[in-house]
Amino acid sequence: MVINFQQAKIVKKIFNWYLDGKSAIGIVKELEKENIKSPIGKNKWSKRSIETMLENKKYTGSVKLLDSVDKENYYLLKNNQEPIISEETFKKYKKKRKREVTL
Repeated sequence: MVINFQQAKIVKKIFNWYLDGKSAIGIVKELEKENIKSPIGKNKWSKRSIETMLENKKYTGSVKLLDSVDKENYYLLKNNQEPIISEETFKKYKKKRKREVTL
């Protein structure tokens, strides 16, 4: 996997905005305010695309491979590629998200 550094900056911004207290909708508004196009080139980002990005562990340099036999088990390969965000940042996101979901 080759990192696109322009897109990596956006990923970092999204995680930072979330950890600074912005919701997925708040992040969408920030992206629009900064005229940052979605990964498919649209002017408007979807809330779901932000949520999916925040849940994606691949930004830490890890990749999840699904077992093709039963499709229930998976393998996590760490340090598969250069990370965009730290494991610590991802853990902070998960902790904050878990706290919000349980409220």
